[in-house]
Amino acid sequence: MENPLRETENAVLRSKLLRQISDAVSGIRKLAEVDLWEVSLVTFPANQAANVTVIKQADRDTLTGFSCALDRMIGDLAGR
Repeated sequence: MENPLRETENAVLRSKLLRQISDAVSGIRKLAEVDLWEVSLVTFPANQAANVTVIKQADRDTLTGFSCALDRMIGDLAGR
């Protein structure tokens, strides 16, 4: 059975005018390519499920430096 919407989606993707589409039938978003531009640690994430659960690799100096930087930022914020 022909699906005009699906045929149009396929034609647009083949033309490379778009790199991704949302599948209206299943509700699943299919991403052909993803560019991640920025990652930042925040106290209150917009997405409540966005949590750091594992640190794959970090040496003691890196963690100590990070901890000191956080302490300085907290001190700066408290002084405002």
